[in-house]
Amino acid sequence: MTRRRLSFAARGARCALGALAAAAVATVGACGVATEDRPTLTSRDDVPFDLLAPTGPATTTTTEVESEAVEVFYVRDGKLQAATRSVPLPATVVAGLGALLEGPTEDELDAGMRSALSSSDIIETVEVSRGAAFVELAGAFTQAQPEEQVFGLAQIVFTATGFPGVGAVQFLIDGTPIEVPRPDGSLSGAPVTRDDFRALVS
Repeated sequence: MTRRRLSFAARGARCALGALAAAAVATVGACGVATEDRPTLTSRDDVPFDLLAPTGPATTTTTEVESEAVEVFYVRDGKLQAATRSVPLPATVVAGLGALLEGPTEDELDAGMRSALSSSDIIETVEVSRGAAFVELAGAFTQAQPEEQVFGLAQIVFTATGFPGVGAVQFLIDGTPIEVPRPDGSLSGAPVTRDDFRALVS
C-alpha cells in the first residue's frame, strides 16, 4: 500500500512539473522574450525585469537573551555545597528552583555532588508573598527517608532565600502548611530560614 502511494505521488509530481514547465514557457513568451526551438544567446538589453541586477548576501538576525548567575545548593560529603547556574533575566525564585531541580552537572557529579530531591517534579508550585516563598511539595516528598527530607528542604531553603526579598520558606502539601524536619530532629510548621539548616553548611 505504501509503495503504491509513493508511485502515485511521483507520477503526480511529474505531471505537475510538466504543467509548471508549460506555464513557464507561456510566461516567458508573455514577457516579450521570443521562444526558439534551440538555445540562443540573448542580449543583456533584452533580459527583462532587471534579472541581471546583483543581489546582496542573505542576512540573519539573532537575539541574545540576557541572563544572571544564581546559586543553587546540592549535597556533598554530608554538607550543602553551592553551584552556579545561569537563568534568564529577570531572575526569579521560580527560575532558581527550576535550575536546582535539573540536578548537578556531569562535572559536579564527578566531584561528588548530588541532590536529595528525588525527582524534577517534587516541587509543584512556588509563590512569593510578604517576604516568604510558599513552596508546594508533591506528596511523594513524604516518602523519602528523614535524612533525605532534611537535605532536600535545606537545598530549597538556601536556593530560594538567595533571591532578594525572600527570607523564609513555607512548605505546603495540597495547599496546607506542613511540619518539616530540621537537622536537630525537631519539627517546624512555621516558615523556615537558613538559620534552621545552618548545621548543614560547611
